[in-house]
Amino acid sequence: MFRLNSLLCPFIGLGLIGAVSGCDDLWHKVKGRVLSRGGDSNEEISTQVPQNGPKLGALADFTPIFDKPSRDSRRLGWLHAGAQVARSEKVATKQNCPDGWFAIHPRGYVCVGQGATLDLKHPTLSAMSLSPKLNEPLPYPYAQTRVPTELFAPNIEPDDGVHPIAKLRPSSTFAVVGSWQALDDTDQRQRLALMTQGTFVRVEDLRAVKAPSRRSVAIDGHPYTVPLAFVVGERPRVWKLNGDEATPSSTLTSDTILSLGYKTRTLGEARYTSLEDVTWVQQSDIAAVRRRNDWPAFARGNHHWIDLDLDQGTVVLYEGEHATFAALALSTPQKKPGLSLGSTTVLAKYITDKTLDPRSLDSSHEVYDVPWVIELASGLRLHGAFHQDKRATVNSARVELAPEDAKRVWNWVDPTLPEGWHAVTASSDVDKRTDVLVR
Repeated sequence: MFRLNSLLCPFIGLGLIGAVSGCDDLWHKVKGRVLSRGGDSNEEISTQVPQNGPKLGALADFTPIFDKPSRDSRRLGWLHAGAQVARSEKVATKQNCPDGWFAIHPRGYVCVGQGATLDLKHPTLSAMSLSPKLNEPLPYPYAQTRVPTELFAPNIEPDDGVHPIAKLRPSSTFAVVGSWQALDDTDQRQRLALMTQGTFVRVEDLRAVKAPSRRSVAIDGHPYTVPLAFVVGERPRVWKLNGDEATPSSTLTSDTILSLGYKTRTLGEARYTSLEDVTWVQQSDIAAVRRRNDWPAFARGNHHWIDLDLDQGTVVLYEGEHATFAALALSTPQKKPGLSLGSTTVLAKYITDKTLDPRSLDSSHEVYDVPWVIELASGLRLHGAFHQDKRATVNSARVELAPEDAKRVWNWVDPTLPEGWHAVTASSDVDKRTDVLVR
């Protein structure tokens, strides 16, 4: 029989499940585990681990990867429970790591012990074997709670039972990585969905998540080029202007992409922008991506950079001075003191980011396993979101995109995520970083 407490021992031991064996709340344990923290590396240690070498497996929600076999060195990324990566055959050192530091592919070191194992038959590796799908709009299947429901953790004894530790509110969203059956605290057998941090929720209380449709366009001149616009108004229309009179010509749907002209006019309180033909659209009904007249210093050659326009709510990918892709954000942060504008860089990216407070994204419910997270050096984050609401301005420093659009941006920016890793930091090489202009 599969033993639930064998699965969760690594999580409990690292204090990553709230209310289990006296552990603290999950988010407060992981808050602040951003990948930029750690000591500076003053020397290079070559790992030279082949991709087809022996493997180690991650047991913990966060298994950190360091650039040297030392917890004081810079963190390069982390592995998530269930991941397996190629490792060196020999231990690099056992200093402050009794079971040994092993080099991993393609770089970095992992401490084997409570957070990682050389035993590839370990029950955690079997239970958490659902790898994230990096070629899909979402890395995992996602579910939402239909009603208030209990969050379960495994019993220590008996080993096939679970007990409630907390409650999730309706519409709480999370990834599902497995399903089990176990006895609850009333000896009722429950069908349970396994969450990524090793807790369980009743399957009958869940519904599948419907992700928002993408709001984006490839910009390659066939048929779209800059300037263009997304339709965002409540009752968007195309207009004909005749002297001082504006006459509605047709209605627009929210999925329409408009090719803009270069003329503007003001009639009364409405300001209009011309389309490529002889018609016009009200500027309040569009989010525009306009042709640039000024360029940041890093817009050179084929260098990758992002233009993030918070006023229009657009994210545009550039190679030098050539726009290649544009997406409309579901939400953008308010421009207020403390929000850093101007030039910044991509600091790190995560398949899912567990350092985010599950209640910070929406006060009415929790959102776990936020997908396709890009962390900027300025503190701003771009990531996928699930809400179907109209575009919004939010108080926190984040830009939310439809998951498919977030994944497109996530794949495009540097650094590249090594196989088996869950998160990675940017290189110290300036030429390999993705620059971002926030305005």
